[in-house]
Amino acid sequence: MKIFPAIILALSAVGTNAYSATPAEITDQRPARSDRAFVSEEVERVITEVAARIKDPKLRQMFINCFPNTLDTTVRFKMKDGAPDTFVITGDIPAMWLRDSSAQLWPYLNLCQADKDLQIMIAGLIRRQADCILLDPYANAFNDGPIGSPWESDFTQHMIKELHERKWEIDSLCYPIRIAYRYWQLTGDASVFTDTTCWVNDFENAYNEPYVRMYFSNAGYNDYPVVGVSWEQANAFCAWRTEFLKRSLGKQAVYVEPYRLPTEAEWEYAARAGVDKNKFPWEGDLPLTESDGCFYANFKPMEGNYVKDGNIITSRVGTYSPNEFGLYDMAGNVSEWTSTAYTESINKLTSDLNPEYRYNAAKEDPYKMTRKIVRGGSWKDVAHNIRGDIRMWEYQNEQRSFIGFRCVRSHVGFNRAKKRKN
Repeated sequence: MKIFPAIILALSAVGTNAYSATPAEITDQRPARSDRAFVSEEVERVITEVAARIKDPKLRQMFINCFPNTLDTTVRFKMKDGAPDTFVITGDIPAMWLRDSSAQLWPYLNLCQADKDLQIMIAGLIRRQADCILLDPYANAFNDGPIGSPWESDFTQHMIKELHERKWEIDSLCYPIRIAYRYWQLTGDASVFTDTTCWVNDFENAYNEPYVRMYFSNAGYNDYPVVGVSWEQANAFCAWRTEFLKRSLGKQAVYVEPYRLPTEAEWEYAARAGVDKNKFPWEGDLPLTESDGCFYANFKPMEGNYVKDGNIITSRVGTYSPNEFGLYDMAGNVSEWTSTAYTESINKLTSDLNPEYRYNAAKEDPYKMTRKIVRGGSWKDVAHNIRGDIRMWEYQNEQRSFIGFRCVRSHVGFNRAKKRKN
């Protein structure tokens, strides 16, 4: 199996005297197998195959030393929250450049189909790069954690602890796109992106492939709610949006409240427009019937008559009238993540003042501990499930075609009591 025909043909043609002028003997410089940062059996197979065809012994040993060096010495791979996470240091600097890490793993891309572990490791790099770009799209090099950088002491602005170097380079953004696209071409694995495949994963025996191809790429969906985003990704977006706002405000950024997901209590209060008796975001108990309700929200009437309200799936944001607080789509369209963790006894655990229950599940915790509360119901739910007082949940790493999110920020509010007439 000729994986690298160009390498094989070029190196095989080199005669034994090609590098005879080199005085020093080239020896095996690879770490012991047990000391290698990452081992790919397919890469090892290719090394054996190609080395056997190189006539010059020095050039052969150079290839054996150099081709796997990235895997041997620079890859830091682990599973994080059930997903692969790969950090690739650059040379002798313990930081990861977006451009360099892409180029370092690029030679191994063609071997992904024959080595599942290698594929997962590269997927981890693509995910890590996306997290880095969300953290700061203007930075070019990142730390493996908030450990700081020597460049914090110079004139570089907005150097947070996760950054190693903050120099805007267009190829720092181009290289991650390049490797992600090529990875998808070779493997067909779209899980490294926003989960467009949620449209087919959520529904068996349904022709939803057009949504996979177009929902996130066709301009016709520009004003539609985002879906296929996990609770973890929604929080990452909130963090990025906060940093983006701070940078635009300069010195005033110290007074900025961060963007975040609403608590369950905040969400329900907003959905009911502060009126406890409202089961829905609009006044009273409508919809009295599911057919009437189609004029108020995007949901599933009856036994699956999706088109009755004019929308098969999601509807354009703001299609229906807002509630008394001026908020759109607080019932139906897409369910929304809250910051609140789910447990059967949540009402007994939370305070009666600004109630909130949070639990950051550890890796060793049972999977059910990762449940987070979603609210509002969606386009696929019946009328009962879009009520403002209905609590549902989903696992924090799941990406669904019917769950989205909205960001909130805390604001100082005062009671607008009516003035008494003299």
